[in-house]
Amino acid sequence: MDRLMVPQGGTRGVPTALEVRLHGKDGKPLPAGSRVLAHFAPALDGEHETLQLKPVKSGEWSGLFRLDFTPPAARAYRVRVPNPARGTSLSATFSVTDIEPELRQLLADPAHLRRLATPADPVLTALPRESRETLARLLGTPARLAIPLKSAGIVPEAIGLKGVRIQTLAQVFDRRSQPDLQFAEIKVARKVKVNSNVEFMVTVKNPAIIDVTAPLLRVFVDGEEDFLGATVVGKVEAGKSNTVSFALSFARVGKRKVELRLQGGRSDGRPLITTVEIEVEK
Repeated sequence: MDRLMVPQGGTRGVPTALEVRLHGKDGKPLPAGSRVLAHFAPALDGEHETLQLKPVKSGEWSGLFRLDFTPPAARAYRVRVPNPARGTSLSATFSVTDIEPELRQLLADPAHLRRLATPADPVLTALPRESRETLARLLGTPARLAIPLKSAGIVPEAIGLKGVRIQTLAQVFDRRSQPDLQFAEIKVARKVKVNSNVEFMVTVKNPAIIDVTAPLLRVFVDGEEDFLGATVVGKVEAGKSNTVSFALSFARVGKRKVELRLQGGRSDGRPLITTVEIEVEK
């Protein structure tokens, strides 16, 4: 079975890759010396619309070819990869976005955040001596109103409020704050020709109020996992959806059972599973 995997959630100017596994008419992996080309529409840089994939040699040869490239623009692309041995093609679409400014630097800077915090002296001087000393030890030197979240629970007692309990936002949020991804739509032809390109468009929605980053979509055909492994769906923002695309090619006629398992992004830790039946005809 041939399969094409395109990048999901690509970012302009960030290196990415596409992979394809191809077989000859005899069902054996396409020879590593074969010339495998990827045709892009539109052209990646306005000039190179056709690029050659390289064989991925790791252990026993399995017909896997890879193309590393850097998307130059934020837009939707369509790629088509012909199988030179069979005369068939696999095609799929993928989208490239701009880098989000808030994601350029993900590492926290506690020291800088502390410098931005308000000096604590006006608050401390208004407290009784015992409370002032307790809170001062928590705030450090120089004392600023930058309190570690794990220590926030002692603040009410330190300022003389008895019986008051502090909860973090995660504790206050209702169940919608827990990830609960769902399949929103699966677009695929239910009757296809043998060895033809079968494109899947899988839309995943996130009804929660927090983002879910990089859940994995695993594909099983007739109970066996697809050889290219899991697909990274990409970030599914709170209250929104994300769509991934991949292509399969079936070498045998008859009913084929394609099972999609979405892992990650659910509060109970279990995969979300759905099944699609494809009728493969001559």
